[in-house]
Amino acid sequence: MYGESAATEPMQIEIASATEDDIAGIQLAAAQSWRAAYAEIFTSDFIESFVGRAYSTESLRRVIHSTQSTFVVARSDGEIIGFSHAGYGPRGAELYRIYLRPAWWGSGVGDMLLTHTEAWLREEGYPGYGCYVHQRNAVGQRFYAKHHFVRVDVADEGDNDYLWKALV
Repeated sequence: MYGESAATEPMQIEIASATEDDIAGIQLAAAQSWRAAYAEIFTSDFIESFVGRAYSTESLRRVIHSTQSTFVVARSDGEIIGFSHAGYGPRGAELYRIYLRPAWWGSGVGDMLLTHTEAWLREEGYPGYGCYVHQRNAVGQRFYAKHHFVRVDVADEGDNDYLWKALV
């Protein structure tokens, strides 16, 4: 698969199932993305604490090896630049997280990750899936709107909008 870099040179992008060897790269991509996307929403202490817990080595090992979900990474030149994680949650199929290093926002790599994740959800027989996005996460809100997610306001939780996408 190919994406375009800022200089419009074709760049090889690999989308693959995450392995334990990818954990450090996932942690770095998560930290960079959270710092950029949530800097105006949460304190830096909160972001660092949350990322440390949510992306701990043990937590990532557990989800990478789960048979109830898919966790994929995007690589450029062997380096992790983003990831996506989906599976079965309390409301049915859910996209738990999809993040890219900020330098890759708008590059099409997020689209590639979502397409790969949606293929897995279809193979698993899900007619659609949901996700949460913070109401003030402008980057996330734009990404989901572009991909035809719709808000289900009765399912919102606090400052997080619940979004749904049918897989047709």
